[in-house]
Amino acid sequence: MPEFKNQGNLFGAAPDRPYHLSVGVVVLNADNDILALYYPTIDEITDIYVLPNKTVKPNETPADAAIRGAKQELGCDIQIITFLGSTQTQDIWWKEIETPKPVEKTVLYFLARATNQDSAAVKDVNETEGRTVVAKTFGFLIENMSKTQLKDGMRDFNHAAILARAQTWISTHPDLQSETL
Repeated sequence: MPEFKNQGNLFGAAPDRPYHLSVGVVVLNADNDILALYYPTIDEITDIYVLPNKTVKPNETPADAAIRGAKQELGCDIQIITFLGSTQTQDIWWKEIETPKPVEKTVLYFLARATNQDSAAVKDVNETEGRTVVAKTFGFLIENMSKTQLKDGMRDFNHAAILARAQTWISTHPDLQSETL
Protein backbone atom coordinates (compact mmCIF):
# COMPACT_ATOMS: atom_id res chain seq x y z
CA MET A 1 0.00 0.00 0.00
CA PRO A 2 1.44 3.44 -0.90
CA GLU A 3 2.34 5.87 1.84
CA PHE A 4 0.51 9.18 1.67
CA LYS A 5 1.97 12.50 2.72
CA ASN A 6 0.14 15.08 4.83
CA GLN A 7 -2.49 12.80 6.29
CA GLY A 8 -3.07 15.21 9.21
CA ASN A 9 -5.73 17.72 8.26
CA LEU A 10 -7.16 16.70 4.91
CA PHE A 11 -8.91 20.07 4.61
CA GLY A 12 -5.71 22.15 4.70
CA ALA A 13 -3.57 22.79 1.65
CA ALA A 14 -0.24 21.00 1.37
CA PRO A 15 2.50 20.82 -1.27
CA ASP A 16 0.96 17.61 -2.66
CA ARG A 17 -2.67 18.76 -2.19
CA PRO A 18 -3.45 22.21 -3.64
CA TYR A 19 -6.98 22.42 -2.19
CA HIS A 20 -8.16 24.09 0.99
CA LEU A 21 -11.50 24.20 2.83
CA SER A 22 -12.39 26.95 5.30
CA VAL A 23 -15.57 28.18 6.92
CA GLY A 24 -16.34 31.88 7.21
CA VAL A 25 -19.01 33.71 9.12
CA VAL A 26 -20.90 36.97 8.67
CA VAL A 27 -21.64 37.97 12.27
CA LEU A 28 -24.31 40.55 13.10
CA ASN A 29 -23.97 42.43 16.38
CA ALA A 30 -26.85 43.93 18.40
CA ASP A 31 -26.87 47.02 16.11
CA ASN A 32 -27.03 44.82 12.96
CA ASP A 33 -23.51 45.86 12.01
CA ILE A 34 -21.03 43.24 10.85
CA LEU A 35 -18.14 42.19 13.07
CA ALA A 36 -15.01 42.01 10.94
CA LEU A 37 -11.25 41.98 11.27
CA TYR A 38 -9.30 45.08 10.27
CA TYR A 39 -5.66 44.91 9.22
CA PRO A 40 -3.98 48.31 8.77
CA THR A 41 -1.49 46.61 6.46
CA ILE A 42 -0.48 43.20 5.15
CA ASP A 43 2.71 43.38 3.12
CA GLU A 44 2.12 46.58 1.12
CA ILE A 45 -1.67 46.26 1.03
CA THR A 46 -3.41 48.73 3.34
CA ASP A 47 -6.82 49.04 4.99
CA ILE A 48 -7.92 45.42 4.73
CA TYR A 49 -11.25 44.30 6.18
CA VAL A 50 -11.99 40.57 6.24
CA LEU A 51 -14.56 38.21 7.63
CA PRO A 52 -13.31 35.63 10.10
CA ASN A 53 -12.70 32.19 8.65
CA LYS A 54 -11.07 29.03 9.87
CA THR A 55 -9.76 25.88 8.24
CA VAL A 56 -12.04 22.95 8.94
CA LYS A 57 -10.49 20.42 11.31
CA PRO A 58 -10.85 16.64 10.96
CA ASN A 59 -14.17 15.42 12.40
CA GLU A 60 -15.47 19.00 12.73
CA THR A 61 -18.72 20.12 11.13
CA PRO A 62 -18.75 23.34 9.11
CA ALA A 63 -21.06 24.88 11.73
CA ASP A 64 -18.59 23.95 14.48
CA ALA A 65 -15.77 25.59 12.52
CA ALA A 66 -17.84 28.78 12.16
CA ILE A 67 -18.55 28.84 15.89
CA ARG A 68 -14.86 28.25 16.66
CA GLY A 69 -13.75 30.98 14.24
CA ALA A 70 -16.10 33.58 15.73
CA LYS A 71 -14.90 32.73 19.25
CA GLN A 72 -11.18 32.69 18.40
CA GLU A 73 -11.08 35.75 16.14
CA LEU A 74 -13.97 37.98 17.25
CA GLY A 75 -14.31 36.90 20.88
CA CYS A 76 -17.99 36.13 20.58
CA ASP A 77 -20.40 33.26 20.82
CA ILE A 78 -22.79 33.04 17.89
CA GLN A 79 -26.13 31.62 16.91
CA ILE A 80 -26.07 30.48 13.29
CA ILE A 81 -29.02 31.79 11.30
CA THR A 82 -28.49 30.27 7.85
CA PHE A 83 -25.97 28.93 5.38
CA LEU A 84 -25.08 31.56 2.77
CA GLY A 85 -23.25 29.46 0.22
CA SER A 86 -19.61 29.25 -0.77
CA THR A 87 -16.90 31.03 -2.65
CA GLN A 88 -13.94 29.59 -4.48
CA THR A 89 -10.78 31.57 -5.08
CA GLN A 90 -7.22 31.01 -6.12
CA ASP A 91 -4.73 31.66 -3.40
CA ILE A 92 -1.03 31.08 -2.94
CA TRP A 93 0.22 28.48 -0.49
CA TRP A 94 3.63 29.40 0.83
CA LYS A 95 4.09 27.65 4.17
CA GLU A 96 7.18 25.48 4.50
CA ILE A 97 8.06 25.60 0.81
CA GLU A 98 10.50 27.74 -1.15
CA THR A 99 8.39 28.23 -4.26
CA PRO A 100 4.79 29.32 -3.59
CA LYS A 101 2.13 27.12 -5.19
CA PRO A 102 -1.35 28.03 -6.35
CA VAL A 103 -4.15 26.71 -4.16
CA GLU A 104 -7.86 26.37 -4.81
CA LYS A 105 -9.53 27.74 -1.67
CA THR A 106 -13.19 27.05 -0.96
CA VAL A 107 -14.91 28.91 1.88
CA LEU A 108 -18.35 27.94 3.17
CA TYR A 109 -20.18 30.90 4.75
CA PHE A 110 -22.80 31.19 7.46
CA LEU A 111 -24.82 34.17 8.64
CA ALA A 112 -24.92 34.39 12.43
CA ARG A 113 -25.92 36.64 15.30
CA ALA A 114 -23.46 37.42 18.12
CA THR A 115 -25.00 36.34 21.40
CA ASN A 116 -22.25 38.06 23.38
CA GLN A 117 -18.88 39.62 22.64
CA ASP A 118 -15.71 40.02 24.65
CA SER A 119 -13.09 41.66 22.41
CA ALA A 120 -10.67 41.72 25.33
CA ALA A 121 -10.63 37.90 25.28
CA VAL A 122 -9.02 37.93 21.81
CA LYS A 123 -6.99 41.13 22.17
CA ASP A 124 -3.61 39.37 22.50
CA VAL A 125 -4.08 37.04 19.54
CA ASN A 126 -5.37 39.89 17.36
CA GLU A 127 -2.48 42.18 18.37
CA THR A 128 -0.05 39.38 17.46
CA GLU A 129 -1.80 39.06 14.08
CA GLY A 130 -1.71 42.86 13.57
CA ARG A 131 -5.49 43.25 13.46
CA THR A 132 -8.43 44.57 15.44
CA VAL A 133 -12.10 43.62 15.69
CA VAL A 134 -14.40 46.28 14.22
CA ALA A 135 -18.15 46.67 13.72
CA LYS A 136 -19.06 48.18 10.35
CA THR A 137 -22.12 48.50 8.15
CA PHE A 138 -22.74 46.30 5.13
CA GLY A 139 -22.25 49.27 2.80
CA PHE A 140 -18.93 50.26 4.35
CA LEU A 141 -17.51 46.74 4.24
CA ILE A 142 -18.76 45.97 0.73
CA GLU A 143 -17.27 49.20 -0.62
CA ASN A 144 -13.93 48.77 1.15
CA MET A 145 -13.54 45.07 0.41
CA SER A 146 -14.26 45.72 -3.26
CA LYS A 147 -11.34 48.18 -3.39
CA THR A 148 -8.73 45.91 -1.79
CA GLN A 149 -5.73 45.60 -4.05
CA LEU A 150 -4.17 42.18 -4.52
CA LYS A 151 -0.54 41.26 -4.17
CA ASP A 152 1.33 38.14 -5.28
CA GLY A 153 -1.80 36.25 -6.27
CA MET A 154 -3.65 36.61 -2.95
CA ARG A 155 -7.36 36.65 -3.76
CA ASP A 156 -8.84 35.81 -0.42
CA PHE A 157 -9.40 39.33 1.00
CA ASN A 158 -12.52 40.37 -0.91
CA HIS A 159 -15.65 39.11 0.83
CA ALA A 160 -17.92 41.74 -0.74
CA ALA A 161 -19.98 39.23 -2.75
CA ILE A 162 -20.84 37.09 0.26
CA LEU A 163 -21.73 40.22 2.26
CA ALA A 164 -24.07 41.31 -0.55
CA ARG A 165 -25.66 37.84 -0.46
CA ALA A 166 -26.12 38.12 3.33
CA GLN A 167 -27.63 41.59 2.96
CA THR A 168 -30.10 40.29 0.36
CA TRP A 169 -31.05 37.33 2.55
CA ILE A 170 -31.67 39.64 5.52
CA SER A 171 -33.82 41.97 3.41
CA THR A 172 -36.13 39.04 2.56
CA HIS A 173 -36.12 37.67 6.13
CA PRO A 174 -36.76 40.66 8.41
CA ASP A 175 -37.19 38.40 11.45
CA LEU A 176 -33.80 36.72 10.68
CA GLN A 177 -35.30 33.29 11.04
CA SER A 178 -34.40 30.63 8.51
CA GLU A 179 -37.16 28.13 7.78
CA THR A 180 -34.56 25.41 8.26
CA LEU A 181 -33.85 26.33 11.90
